[in-house]
Order: sequence, then C-alpha cells, then structure tokens
Amino acid sequence: MGEIVSIISNTPVPSILVVGGMFFILLSVAGQIASQITIPKERQSTILVIGVVLLVIGTLLYLIPTLANPPKATPTPEGTAAAETLDPASPAGDADPGAGQAQATETNTPDEAIPSPTAEVITAAEGNRCEILLTESGGWDVVASDNFNVNQFGWLEGEESYDQLTVNKSFENGVYSWVMQPHVENWVHYTTPILDPVDDFYLSVDVDFVDPNQGMEAGLVLRQQGNNYYTFGINQLPSEYVFAELHEGSWNNEIDYTRVAAFLPGSRNTLTVVAEETEFCFFINNQLVGTVQDDTLPFGNVGVYLFTFEPDISYTVTFDNLTLKTKP
Repeated sequence: MGEIVSIISNTPVPSILVVGGMFFILLSVAGQIASQITIPKERQSTILVIGVVLLVIGTLLYLIPTLANPPKATPTPEGTAAAETLDPASPAGDADPGAGQAQATETNTPDEAIPSPTAEVITAAEGNRCEILLTESGGWDVVASDNFNVNQFGWLEGEESYDQLTVNKSFENGVYSWVMQPHVENWVHYTTPILDPVDDFYLSVDVDFVDPNQGMEAGLVLRQQGNNYYTFGINQLPSEYVFAELHEGSWNNEIDYTRVAAFLPGSRNTLTVVAEETEFCFFINNQLVGTVQDDTLPFGNVGVYLFTFEPDISYTVTFDNLTLKTKP
C-alpha cells in the first residue's frame, strides 16, 4: 500500500486526470466492471461526460505552453564568464573536482544582457516521456537520502571567506543553512558533497528563501566536472526557473528564465531533476516545467548552489530533504 501511495503522490496531476478520464469513458461504455460495479443506463451518459471533461483537462495541461517572461536582462549571458575553483579546507582535503571530494566554487558572470526567448512548449510526447522516466526512477538505487539533521555526506560547513564573498554554512533545525554576503555582483557559489559522480540520476531537494522579499537564485548543480556544470534553479523575484550550463568559461541558458505557476513564492519549493543519457526532465513541486536534450556533460558530481545579484547584501537560503538515486 505504501508503494502505491508513493507512486500516486509522485504522479503528475495531468496523468491522473487523463487516466481517470479514460476509466470513466470505458465505464460508461461497458456499464459495469467485473460484475461488481454496475452503472444504471440513465447514469452512463453522466459518467461519459465526466470522463470526457477529465480527459480534456488533463490533455490541455500537457499542451498549454508554460508562461514566459518578456525580454529581460539575464544575469547569465553568453560570452566571457570566468570560473574560478577555490581551495577551501574540507574533510576530504583540497577542493578537487574528482570523485568523492567536497568542494565550493564561485563563478562571476559579467553584467551584460541578452533577450530571454519564449519558453519552449512541452509537447505531449515529451511530457509522457518525462512522466514515464519519473515513474521508473522510483525503482532506482538510493545513493543519498539527506535530511540534514547531521552532516553525513561531507558537505562543507562553517565560515568561508574569499575576496569575492563570505559565506557561513551550518546544519541547524534540520536544514542546511547558508548565509552569504557577496562583495561583487552576479556571483555563483556552489558546494558538492562527498559522493561519486553520476550519469543517469534522480535528484531532488527542498529550497527555502528565508526572506520572501529578497531576489536571489538557488537550486541544484548537475554533472559537475571541474569548472563545467549545469544548474537548475529558481529565482524568487519574480517567480522563475532556469536551466543553465557553464562550459569552458561560457554560460548558456538552455531554458531561459521562465515564470511558472508551479513555483510558490514565499514557500518551500521542491526541485527535482531526472536525467537519463542526454535527456533532462525538470519538476517543481511535482509538476513538470521543462525538458532538454543535451550531451555536453555525460556525467559528474551533484550539489547545491546560490546565485546572488547585488553585492554587500546578506542572503540566506536553506536546503532540505535531498535525495539522490541512480539508475541500476
């Protein structure tokens, strides 16, 4: 029963509506199920209408494009972004980009601007594929299940001070809390735990911006190899998400900053990524928001990050309930 409840809770609402609609339509046509449930003829038309309505609503939720922002300046333009890997003290020693090394990295992005493109529409086929992949990942091997009550995976903690920023990371009240004050604008700071690199994976974490009126971006680092990695994060003001890639010193927003109804401002939000080979599926609060095909980084480390925009301001974010699973 527990497994059934878990599968249902992880199934996107559109899938539930479509399956429910098909069930009601079949029930209206057959009139009964295994002689246990019999629908009177005068009610079969009502059941048929309910089924059609559920099927239409579920299908529309697949096909309606995600709301997109108008053209705007983005903090991660293409071009000459320079990445610097720092060397903080950690239980694993130096911050080496190889397997099993906790690390912290900062990336500065120049203050340039490119227009945000219209969000790509998720087709029904892409949506179905991502839902299938999400369901399959329920049976993958759990590598890490971290409630952050204690530091069990070698996350960096304590105060770190660099020319570009000061950050204090702590485990308190069952969350991984970051208080960061950058000294420059548009700065990315991320940390990876002491885990082996992964290729096909399921990764999920809860992100909570402590100050609901403060603009910042936070989320997940994916397939990190040295100074190359992907990020999937949410920007609190306005309610946006983004999937970006840093490769050989250049940033590319593969899914540009996009507003989505799934993101809950002022609340804890759950970010989930399911990746298999070149396919990435992105979920916010169990709702599919985007999908991308990319073969630049086939494997790498995972972690969490914070992107701040303005200098000399104290930013606070917490992470909780991180789960990492890999395909057997």
